[in-house]
Amino acid sequence: MAVHLAESCSYLNQLEAEIQMLRPNRHSNKEQPNDAEGSLVPRRPVLNPPEQDITTDQTATKEILSSAATGTDLVAIEHIDTHATKPLHVRYTREGDLLPRYSYVGDAACEAFNTRVRRHLRNDDSIAPPKHDRYFKTNALRKPVGRDLDLPDQGYARLLIETAERFVGSEYHVFLRRTFLHQFDEVYKPDTSKDPAWLCGLFAILALGELYSNIPVRAHHNQAAIPGTGFFLRALDLFEDLYEEPTVSYIETVLLLSYYSHALNRSNSAYIFTGLAMRLSMALGLHRELPAQHASPFEHEHRRRVWWTVYAFDRLCSLKLGHPVTIKDEDISVNLPSNNNLTSEDLEDLPDPKQILSSIAMARIAGSILQDLYQPRSQFAILPNVQKILAQLKDFIQSLPDELSLTKIASTACPGRALASLHVHCNHCIVLTTRPVFFQHFRSQANLPHARTSPGPCSAVVPALADACVSAATTCYKLLRRLWVNGQIVTLGGFDSQYLFSAATILAMSHSLKPTNSSRTLVEGSSSMLRIMGTSGNIPARGYYEQLAELKHDLELCEDSAGEVNAAQSQAKSSPIQADRENATEVRQQVPTDITSATATTEPDGAHMQYNLDVAAILNAPDINEFLTFEGLDELGIEGLGSQPLW
Repeated sequence: MAVHLAESCSYLNQLEAEIQMLRPNRHSNKEQPNDAEGSLVPRRPVLNPPEQDITTDQTATKEILSSAATGTDLVAIEHIDTHATKPLHVRYTREGDLLPRYSYVGDAACEAFNTRVRRHLRNDDSIAPPKHDRYFKTNALRKPVGRDLDLPDQGYARLLIETAERFVGSEYHVFLRRTFLHQFDEVYKPDTSKDPAWLCGLFAILALGELYSNIPVRAHHNQAAIPGTGFFLRALDLFEDLYEEPTVSYIETVLLLSYYSHALNRSNSAYIFTGLAMRLSMALGLHRELPAQHASPFEHEHRRRVWWTVYAFDRLCSLKLGHPVTIKDEDISVNLPSNNNLTSEDLEDLPDPKQILSSIAMARIAGSILQDLYQPRSQFAILPNVQKILAQLKDFIQSLPDELSLTKIASTACPGRALASLHVHCNHCIVLTTRPVFFQHFRSQANLPHARTSPGPCSAVVPALADACVSAATTCYKLLRRLWVNGQIVTLGGFDSQYLFSAATILAMSHSLKPTNSSRTLVEGSSSMLRIMGTSGNIPARGYYEQLAELKHDLELCEDSAGEVNAAQSQAKSSPIQADRENATEVRQQVPTDITSATATTEPDGAHMQYNLDVAAILNAPDINEFLTFEGLDELGIEGLGSQPLW
């Protein structure tokens, strides 16, 4: 104890002496070096750095750390710019790094406060924040790479990479294309050093490519194997703990592992991987915009795209599981992706961001849905929040460029997968937004002994919003059905089955309220798609199909108990419900022979082959337009679905 006190007093005395020494020169306007690299800490090798007039104290902050202390050689520590402002970033480089590394110091951190005080005392804004280099290090956390990497044939691997890029890379940033393919070619050369972190990302991409190729894989233990699982397990074997010194490419790898986990129905794993990517991104300060002089335009844009992909993934996972988002929009200051100031060579790594920007906009709306409709406090303001979110969706649809508009998808026989996915997600968000109101309408209209009504001055709004919910579910199903017919559905993916289940649930409930041949066709079609996806090996779809069959069975039982089911309703609804109930118990043993022909028989009515995919028409309906412009909405006693958690 006495030793610690003595050390503390010694440090304080030293600090006081330094302050006294600096006080006379506090207001001197000596010229300070202007380091263009800034105050973050990057990791690109610095070759022949320019000579600078650096003081003794500043030279100390540019010390070269020994390999014994860090495990790798630190090439240089570079200072923040003279005019740098909040937040604090530290930039550093290590041998072998392709891109700079940065360490972020938030304003509330004690280290940040200490740095600002020292800058004030020295009248020197070039004093760098502290480096995070003193922590326990051990090689036990490193993953050795053996000689036998078990890499697939190079031609096959490149095919899988292109497939993954087409399905995932068109909506989000997954890797630097030109740089990654160059590294890919190098890894197949003999006697090339192998980085386990990069190899982990490679195997994760191969796993996604095989998944989206719908390539049959040999089954094990009488269970249908999911394509890509072999590559995914190899990626996990190579996954390292680089949490203390992460890189942007490491975050890209974590996102890939999250995305594939959804196909395995490992939703918690996907959520945790996404959370890890979010935390690592904030540790690197990706959520804060760097001053222009701190990095090249390419480095700036790379950071932005990785951040906004993490942002979109976070909201995608949170929306799927009903969890709160990790970061609020007001805590983000980084700019949106763009092609500004990028060279033609840069564009080979970072393509046009239009699709990514649309995905970001949808992710923001998804965050609003979670925060305003499905959290405990949301039960007090349902209709105003529904109004706000539908207005956001309408503005989003109207702001889409022509190549991403619904007119484009409705007029194209085989639209791009990314374009179709965007509008499927948009309709899904309309369903989630209006679903609490639709449930209120269902409870008041269903033939149940405990049915309730909700009279009030705004009660006419409830049927209108309920109709919008059903229309969006119908459009969502028809978009997915078109993808299926065109061979673009991800049979074993986790998200298509989720959107289909969401739509099918609303369609089944709507059919029970007003059974018609058309509604029956929609329910049968969506149910059949889920069933076939489940029997093909889609784990999430298998569970969704069983849940849908149970819901339809319960709907039938409730109607029977009320004694209000007429013969026409029984004929329209009972047979598909009973068939689904029986199929649910056999779903694990069935293997379809022709997916396309199986779904084609579920919609015999030619009228349903004419797709009405205009989601704008849903939000432009007269009743919805009136609702969106109405001021002073009165509450109807509609319960927020986030008010009572399900355990």
